[in-house]
Amino acid sequence: MILKLKTEHSKTARYTSNRNMNVAEISAKKSDSPPGPASKDHKSKQQNDAVNSIRGSTLLLMGRILSVGMNFISQILLVRYLSKADYGAWAYALSVVSFFQVISSFGFKNAISRYLPYYSERKEYPKMFGLLLLVAATIALLSTMVITLIFLFPSLPQKLVSQSDFPVLIVTILIFAVPIESFDRALMALFASLDKPLAIFWRKYLLSPALKLTLVLIVIYFQKNLYFLSYGYIIVGMTGLALYSALLIRLLKTQSAQTPHSFRSLQFPVRELYGFSIPLFTTEMMAMLLLTADTFFLGYFHGTETLATYRVILPLAQLNTMIKMTFSLLFMPAVARLWAKGNHQAMNQLYWQTAQWLALLSFPLFALTFASAENLTSLFYGERYQGSWLYLQILAAAYFFDISLGFNALTLKVTGRIRYIVAINIIAVTANIILNILLIPEWGALGAAIATALSVMIHALLKQTGLAGVGSVMPLNASYFSRVILFVTCTALLYLFFTLTGSHIIIQVSLTTLVWLLLLRLLNIGDIFPELKKIPFLRYFLN
Repeated sequence: MILKLKTEHSKTARYTSNRNMNVAEISAKKSDSPPGPASKDHKSKQQNDAVNSIRGSTLLLMGRILSVGMNFISQILLVRYLSKADYGAWAYALSVVSFFQVISSFGFKNAISRYLPYYSERKEYPKMFGLLLLVAATIALLSTMVITLIFLFPSLPQKLVSQSDFPVLIVTILIFAVPIESFDRALMALFASLDKPLAIFWRKYLLSPALKLTLVLIVIYFQKNLYFLSYGYIIVGMTGLALYSALLIRLLKTQSAQTPHSFRSLQFPVRELYGFSIPLFTTEMMAMLLLTADTFFLGYFHGTETLATYRVILPLAQLNTMIKMTFSLLFMPAVARLWAKGNHQAMNQLYWQTAQWLALLSFPLFALTFASAENLTSLFYGERYQGSWLYLQILAAAYFFDISLGFNALTLKVTGRIRYIVAINIIAVTANIILNILLIPEWGALGAAIATALSVMIHALLKQTGLAGVGSVMPLNASYFSRVILFVTCTALLYLFFTLTGSHIIIQVSLTTLVWLLLLRLLNIGDIFPELKKIPFLRYFLN
């Protein structure tokens, strides 16, 4: 849907006078330009900001679909090849790596997405490259500290799992993935901020999952153990990081005019970087604790086999977040540019248009993982994990609830509501830990699913409430939420029909797809992607 933005300069100046210091400075610089309406070319550029963001995300969406597909196949093969205890140990070790990777990344992914487009827009290249150097040095330092910690206390993971034969060496090997994945995340944010989605497509969404799938096939074919799998995981990560580094060197050569030619010419925005990253570091820690706290508590109270029955369905449940994660790569730079320009009307339109796309594109995944949870669990993971379908339903509902509210967290970050973000992160983490302690010892995996779902929903509501203090984005949109209610109603009807009829999984997938195609008519998708109207089957649904 083509946006019609009609924000006058004088109205923007009055509106932004109550903003924080950063926006005041931006508005002051804009005041040098003559008053009056924007030129036709300038308005046209603003008009296409949201559309360009969505179009740029399309390539990443296609890549993420390929990536998720290959990673999902890898996970299914591992689940069926490994015993419950071995798969639980592998999932536990990966959770430890993910936890420490968030610490070593230190929220720099958000800082790069926030400040790199800002410095690039203002042509402050010494600050831009100084920022990147600070990020690299800090990640290297924190990663070294994490690896040292694990080697100084190698028996710590075993003490936190209620079984004596836990393979501690797996954690010791996989801990070297922490710096690899931290640098990988930083480079992905860099390429996204510089509008280089093709680099992300080839490296993150094609090469890496293809290598991981190849590794799993080798492990299964040659009947290898967890230790071989762990070493292969590190090699795959190093290969992908080497490719990203080569792409970065090539990019710097093409932009040699912008690259500072001496170390002394660099400017290090220490205050901006750490002042932005340290508070928002709690956001990533909160998200990681929502994913790993239940894992640690399950391992401690019930062991790796019970852990496996819960962790096995997480990749399937997290398919619901695939669309949101893809759009987030380019949404934050886009909204940061609009915030820098003081174009608040465009921010509101971008937010709610993107939210509609998130809900609509996520609907078929949510409908399947909720309405067809029992059949999907049996189909992918076999009879050993048949009882895990209820955990899938609970988590799918919570993730879709969060998705339906849009990019509230990213908007709060860009607009500088740091203290509020820190406060709600602390509340959500505290609630998650309390719920895990209350529910997991008695109910095991079911308690973990309920605790995680409630924590996700509490945090989503707190984030949305925070938009009321932003002013640029309305926290509620009645016409949008009426569509979300329609999506939820369709999912409930599908679940009722599938339960009463006991239909085959093929029929369930087909009927869900048909319902989704009918829902496409609610949005004028053909206005944003007119090329899709050339496809005969989709032409009817896109008109």
